[in-house]
Amino acid sequence: MIDEKRSETLLLERTLQRLFGETSYHVEKTPCRGKFRGHNDYSIVFGSGRKLFIGQDQRNYLNDLRKQIGLIQHFRDHQAENTEKIKAVLAAHDTPFCDVAVDISPYPGTNDLVVYGVVVLTHQSGTKLMYRETNMHYFLVSGDRDWHPFDECMAHLLKDACGERAYCKEVPLKSPPPEPAKRPQHRKGGPVR
Repeated sequence: MIDEKRSETLLLERTLQRLFGETSYHVEKTPCRGKFRGHNDYSIVFGSGRKLFIGQDQRNYLNDLRKQIGLIQHFRDHQAENTEKIKAVLAAHDTPFCDVAVDISPYPGTNDLVVYGVVVLTHQSGTKLMYRETNMHYFLVSGDRDWHPFDECMAHLLKDACGERAYCKEVPLKSPPPEPAKRPQHRKGGPVR
């Protein structure tokens, strides 16, 4: 029984790794503070540094893994379909966006995979905007449900992307890593002058 649970756990962890496009992972256990003191949070940290919160306490770990698999599997199964649906809505309205992509992105400023389902909008000028909003995320990872229907998600996206931009952030261009500073050359007797 224990071996079966362990092998299922490993299989589910590797499935999550594959679905997120990662090559390695490790499980991180961190103690909770405050109200949940005495409990532990479990997360999967992928080789790229991205971190996915699984749940609290070991007894819930396997069920929480299954839940996360269901969410990311739904996202991947419907990624192309959702991209086309969003493109069609943007084409039907007069928007300045020429391309759309549904993608996974960690939360800005961290590597946490929280609200990771995002819509990347390409403006006619070439700039890319990332639209991250909770209802849209849940639509992307779990489908058209009563509490986050597609029409409401798209109405909010159109309003925000073409106006306020409270949920749209410009995607920074990937720049090459900075070159390490060159150290001055030294001779045996001291610095070169």
